[in-house]
Amino acid sequence: MNMPIVLESTLCCPHCGFQSVWHMPENACMWRVQCQACHQDVITLPGKCCVFCSYGFHPCPPIQRTQQQGQTGCGCCPGS
Repeated sequence: MNMPIVLESTLCCPHCGFQSVWHMPENACMWRVQCQACHQDVITLPGKCCVFCSYGFHPCPPIQRTQQQGQTGCGCCPGS
C-alpha cells in the first residue's frame, strides 16, 4: 500500500538555519525560494531536483511518487 504524498515540507535555510513550512507543488520543481528570515535566496544543490530535495524534511511530490513506484529520477524535470 502506498503512503499518501506529503504536500508540505519544512525547509531549513542553509544561510541562517531558519526553518519554515512550505507547500510543495505536485507537478513542478522549485529551484529557488527566499528565506523568510534572512531574505537570502535558497537555491537547489547540484544533483538535486529542487529546494525540497536539497533542504527539506520531505522530498518533493514527484520524487515521492517515483520512489513509491520503485523508480529513480524525478519525473518533474526534463531529462530527469
